[in-house]
Amino acid sequence: MNKNHTFLIITLFFILSSFSQSDFRPGYIINKNNDTIYGKIDYRGDLLMGNVCTFQDKANGARSYGPTDIKGYRLEKGKLFSARELGNGLVFMEKLNKGALIVFYYRDASGNRYFIEDTANKLVELPFKKEIKYIRNRRAMVPSTIHIGILKYRMRDAPELANDIEKIGRPSHTNLVSIARAYHQKTASATDFIVYEEQPPKFTIFPELIGGISRYQVADDVVSNEIKDQNFAQYGLILHAWLPWANEKLFLRTGVMASTLEFERRENDNILKIPFQFEYQYPKGTIQPRLAYGLNLYVPGSYSVSFNAGIQVKVANKLYLTATAETEFEPTTLLVPSGFLGYSFYGGLMYKWGHNR
Repeated sequence: MNKNHTFLIITLFFILSSFSQSDFRPGYIINKNNDTIYGKIDYRGDLLMGNVCTFQDKANGARSYGPTDIKGYRLEKGKLFSARELGNGLVFMEKLNKGALIVFYYRDASGNRYFIEDTANKLVELPFKKEIKYIRNRRAMVPSTIHIGILKYRMRDAPELANDIEKIGRPSHTNLVSIARAYHQKTASATDFIVYEEQPPKFTIFPELIGGISRYQVADDVVSNEIKDQNFAQYGLILHAWLPWANEKLFLRTGVMASTLEFERRENDNILKIPFQFEYQYPKGTIQPRLAYGLNLYVPGSYSVSFNAGIQVKVANKLYLTATAETEFEPTTLLVPSGFLGYSFYGGLMYKWGHNR
């Protein structure tokens, strides 16, 4: 096994171990006897948390609960889940707010689904899809408006909100909680309207200054021109676009890195590398692993498939030291890697404004 294969195996092992890590955060469960038990809850994606709650306390350690086992659970000052009927069974639905109109959210294989309570406290789904219709003999995808009619009927005692309801496109946390707040203020202003978890921004960009060494397999025509050193410096600015609306641990990684190949018998080559990668960052602790996969575009034109793994170490409030190892491959079909191309090692400094972890 050569060193290139070894480096790839280490990178893949790092990826798998990073994804397997738990993220326990303070919270509580409500059992069938309405007792509140405090401990820690494993924070995962919406798809998993709608079906299982992994709860840890000092008395019993870690244990998984389904919606038939407990009435609900909540992360401290965060998401609140309640066991509710859906179809022929129970699921954990996220309760977005408390007020005159309550909105629930659940995610399954079909995507995001939203519900409201009717006056009998039964759940009514707000369906949304795009339908094919013919307008002036031309085929068009037209959004359905069934959810608009449901909301208007449910809030018929506040007819002044009809125009605002009409403006709701695809249902989301933001627009449904906003209209629920407006309805509460019109009909139940004497009581508090509570949002259980304020929604984070659509995206936030974290900059990272980096510098390091790269080494690539060199073609015969390059060797013939006597390259001075196959190990050459790269430096640049990486931008991590945080996407908390999709997943708190998901980022888009881009930016630009510059380097120069120096030759004995011809002019030097200046190269720019622009990554376009999906990145996972583990959000907890002083030492946080991260990984990325995607493309590197080169100027002048070519591209590679990239595996990227590293760590970030918190050294001050919102300030992190970073270390990254990257393996690049020649592409076959877009993101499918082929032959080994090269590897790089970087160090850097990243600043996370607006990030609480």
